[in-house]
Amino acid sequence: MARLPDWERRAAEWLREAETRALDWKSHHCAFLAADACRAVTGKDPARGWRRRSAAAMRAQSARGVFALVPYAQIPVARAGRFDLLGFEGEGGEALGVCLGREALVFVDGRPARVPALSAVKAWRVE
Repeated sequence: MARLPDWERRAAEWLREAETRALDWKSHHCAFLAADACRAVTGKDPARGWRRRSAAAMRAQSARGVFALVPYAQIPVARAGRFDLLGFEGEGGEALGVCLGREALVFVDGRPARVPALSAVKAWRVE
């Protein structure tokens, strides 16, 4: 999967919208946040196979761990670039975020928030 020629414009549009949406287990949680960013830059939806799962099923998947859902090659966190995916671990378990450079967009307390990208424990190259 390659990034689209206009991926930076598409990514900026996605980011403006994503930063305003609260957590919704049916349509906007960390796995969909990451998948929607990937779709913006590549045109392909890595969540196509599990988008129709119920909110309860997505909560259960989140409890089991979301890192296994990522279809991209893992890279060192320090090598992650803009719009690669990042994995975080916290009190609520695993969470996916999107690298924005030095910061990452990830859900914190049910809202999208920017956190230091280097606080991630895993990273995946989106290409």
